[in-house]
Amino acid sequence: MARGVRIVLLRGLLGLALAAVATLPGSSGAARAQGFLSQFRAAVTAVHGTLTFNVEENVVGTLTDGASYSLPFTLDRVTFTGGQFTIASTYTFASATQSGNVITFTGVHSTAEGSAPYTCSIDLATGGSSGNCEGFLGLGGVTATQQAVAASSLGILRDETRAVSTMIGDRVRDIARDLARGQGTGATTGRGAQSGLAAGEAPARYGSWADASGSYIRNDAAGKAYQGTGTTALAGLDAVIGDSWVVGFTAGYNRADLTLQSLSSSRLTQGSVVGPYVSYVINQHFTVDGNFTYARLSNDVTTGPSPVLHTSFSSNRFVGAVNGNYFADIGPLSLTGFTGYTLAYEHAQHYTDPTGTPFPSLVTRYGAVKVGGEVSYPLGDAEPYLPISYEYQTTAPEDGAGRSALVVGLGLRYRFGDALKAGIAVTDEELRAHERNATIAANLRFTF
Repeated sequence: MARGVRIVLLRGLLGLALAAVATLPGSSGAARAQGFLSQFRAAVTAVHGTLTFNVEENVVGTLTDGASYSLPFTLDRVTFTGGQFTIASTYTFASATQSGNVITFTGVHSTAEGSAPYTCSIDLATGGSSGNCEGFLGLGGVTATQQAVAASSLGILRDETRAVSTMIGDRVRDIARDLARGQGTGATTGRGAQSGLAAGEAPARYGSWADASGSYIRNDAAGKAYQGTGTTALAGLDAVIGDSWVVGFTAGYNRADLTLQSLSSSRLTQGSVVGPYVSYVINQHFTVDGNFTYARLSNDVTTGPSPVLHTSFSSNRFVGAVNGNYFADIGPLSLTGFTGYTLAYEHAQHYTDPTGTPFPSLVTRYGAVKVGGEVSYPLGDAEPYLPISYEYQTTAPEDGAGRSALVVGLGLRYRFGDALKAGIAVTDEELRAHERNATIAANLRFTF
């Protein structure tokens, strides 16, 4: 009587279907095993089931929930337990190869979001596994968790880096634009009137500002899908030095609440951000600026529904950005153009998955070149404007998103006297494959 090896799948396989495999007539031992494995083809669909390997037998039938099929191995019984994985997943086995007690499956994992290749190796003597085994073994393994967390880390980093650098860049560009126009000569244009400065008039020496934005982000890349909201709030204080320099410091808060769809889990990332910024006015048409920020973040990942597992880790983020700006007036219209580069680096410390297994490291990078501008039309104290920019991500998009994006929007600035200015803008990200990002932001600036 043949000995058996049973692999019990918890939250495993529903509607398991294994194609019948014919053996090679007259063959035995390793030849029989190789013949079987070379012909192995199967499709597996989640959620519950039991998979049994009966060794030294070659009769293979259709495997349904609780049924069995044969592999020609002479091994003791081994049991896999625990974990969870994506519901409504299909695992198509393309091949299965054996090396000693280890069998390795390769194929394609398909969900509603798309398909991705996988490889899973199982040691039938010890019960160990490696690779993308969380699916048909129901393990919710390290690979899937690490992939989902790493993908969402890049999504959060991209969203918050853009929000922070845009807030600081817009504020310092607005200040430098007023300075640049103050250096001009001749009649004051409509745009000059909007700045609150007559030609040659000295601007206020100090200013404070506050800016807040909320965004909805969504990624539908296979195995890396996430969606949720992001919030960024910043406040700054700056000073004008001479006629050409602006220096300032900002502090604020970042928060992201995401659902990691590939794990049926959630993630909360939040923390403070601080850093300096500077701008230099070259002449009435050109300015340059830069900013640097540091953020200390806490990250909480919860997987479930059963069992519910939780992990927390901290991360340090460093972001730098430089921009060149151009200003011009064409009749009643005011034109602003800019180009710049942003680079962000984040390192997660003491990073473990929800089962307590440590990951080697989690370093996330985001770099992007941006070219854009806006057209505005002053109407008394109001100034409606249309912003548009193109971004190209220079670092590898680990979350499956595309490198290119077009960001379009609509905004309004309003001046309350010479000292107080407010604004609101909405933007939407287009063209980036597998990702969408919609943002609304409001700001307030006071000069003294």
